[in-house]
Amino acid sequence: MNKKSKKIVLPLAIFCGGLSIAAIATVAIRSCQNKVDKKAQKESLFKKFKIFQEELQSLLEDKNIQGIDLIEEQNVLANSKMISIESPIDNINQEIFKIKSSINSLNAKIQKQIMQKLLAAAKKQLENIINVMRMLDNKLIDNDVDIQKTKKDLNSQIINALEIFNKNNIDEINNLNKSLTFKISEVEDILIKFKQSKEQEFEKLQKTRKLVEEFLAKDVVKSDYYANIVRNLNREVSRRGNVSISSNKSEIVAANINLNEVLKQSKEFVENDMQKLRDSLISLIVEAKEYIENKMRPRDKYNAYIERIEGSIRKHNISTLHTREEIIQVINEISVEYLNAKKLLINNSLDDVNNSLQKFNKLDSGVKDPDFLGVTQQLNEIKQKALQELTNIKNNSSQLATIAEASKYENNIQEIQEKFVKDLIKIFDGNINTDRINWLFHDWNTAPYNRGEVLKETDGLYFEGISSEWNNKFAKNAVKF
Repeated sequence: MNKKSKKIVLPLAIFCGGLSIAAIATVAIRSCQNKVDKKAQKESLFKKFKIFQEELQSLLEDKNIQGIDLIEEQNVLANSKMISIESPIDNINQEIFKIKSSINSLNAKIQKQIMQKLLAAAKKQLENIINVMRMLDNKLIDNDVDIQKTKKDLNSQIINALEIFNKNNIDEINNLNKSLTFKISEVEDILIKFKQSKEQEFEKLQKTRKLVEEFLAKDVVKSDYYANIVRNLNREVSRRGNVSISSNKSEIVAANINLNEVLKQSKEFVENDMQKLRDSLISLIVEAKEYIENKMRPRDKYNAYIERIEGSIRKHNISTLHTREEIIQVINEISVEYLNAKKLLINNSLDDVNNSLQKFNKLDSGVKDPDFLGVTQQLNEIKQKALQELTNIKNNSSQLATIAEASKYENNIQEIQEKFVKDLIKIFDGNINTDRINWLFHDWNTAPYNRGEVLKETDGLYFEGISSEWNNKFAKNAVKF
């Protein structure tokens, strides 16, 4: 090798040798670095493993997960405890995967359990609501229209709730629980208001029953005359006696209406009857006083009878008469005295009229004129007819029992008097021979005598109300009874 070649080869060899050493050093360095990186990676991975392991262990130790199947997760946890920092990375990774899967599985189981509990709670709430609704349904027993409508709607709600209950859909159940809670509140409010209304109606019925008791306790209705009224009212009370606060509202209302109506009719009957009796008593008193004032004159002539009538009136205060029997007793007392007075005046009137007619004799029989004789004959006939009628009245008057009968006889006596005068006037109105009558009662020779005889014989007869020419002539000298 020449010298020049040596100069080239030697440095080259040195250079090449350095490169080899450098390469070897670099490889060594790199190998050490990889070992450090792998260790750090493994340590980090192991830390991650421990975190997941602790999370799984914490979940498994949670007391709230009782009742969940944990065997698989517990096995995973148990197997993971065999992993250490020395375990291969692949093993660590595999355990991390298993633990994460167990955590996810366990969380799913826990979530499922939570949802099951929530569903169970929601269903329990719905079950309680349904029970409450059934209790409310049992209270909706009145036959009231609104109550029965509410009952029908509530039954439909119960049926629907049972269908939703069996579907196990928590959202539907929760929504239904909210709406049914409001429905229950609504039905309870209806029941409260209905109960108040029903109690008010029953209170009205009780007040009516009390009014009936008070009415039946009054002395006025104890009269035998009102026996049917009392019987009917008691029958209605008995018929409605089983109506209580537990009865249907309509039955309570009907009982009160019917009882009120019968009570009203009974009261009106008694009040009207009593008012008629009071009116009769007042009318009797007024009539008796007017009779004393207008008929029993002069007073001293009838003073004994007047005193008895006025005494029987003064004796009683109408405002203190509360029973039928009391009023009737007073009416009878006054009527007896009043009737006795009327009988006395009837007898007096009969005697006066009879005496007056008895004095009415035929006109002077010395007058031979046929027409004049015809007049005297007719005068006698109407007198006899009047006397007969008076006799009939007198025969019957002894049997007078009532004031009305007495008043009738008084009117009859007056009618006989008036009829006699009318018949008398009729004779002189031309029934026989107008010309002859005119001559007999208007001729200047005979008229004064004839008219004088007629007026004399009719003196004292009652002419009031007779409308005729002769009435005017007779009335001038007539005197009323």
